[in-house]
Amino acid sequence: MAIALEFNVMLARKAEIESKYPGGLGRFRLDWLVKPPERWCEDDHLLGFCSMGGYYHNVRASLRSCGIDVLDTCETDAPAEIKSRCDWLDCDPAPLVEVPLGASGSYGIRYWAKGSEPGETARFARKRFVPPEAAQAS
Repeated sequence: MAIALEFNVMLARKAEIESKYPGGLGRFRLDWLVKPPERWCEDDHLLGFCSMGGYYHNVRASLRSCGIDVLDTCETDAPAEIKSRCDWLDCDPAPLVEVPLGASGSYGIRYWAKGSEPGETARFARKRFVPPEAAQAS
């Protein structure tokens, strides 16, 4: 899968969160992704988080304090610039939509972990993370 950027966004590799964040990816989700109205999405390899203000800064600082490589960018940054700051990311060479959806049109670009296939595009959603054990109970 791939991720299309929205607004101010940070991307991190899920495997790196799993190995470096105390308690792994599951703990990260519980610590940060249960607080609406923040927006997040993930594909098989990447986790994207979109927010504004202090909460965004706190999530980014938490990941970086664990030694996790976080790409901090926004939908208006040129794809070539984004890729130049991140050696683990790949993207479409041009927008996949005829009418630009973001401020610069870069919103129509999909991003995915280098070495994987883009596949379908994961969409950002305003939602609350439901732990798997809670989902099974309902």
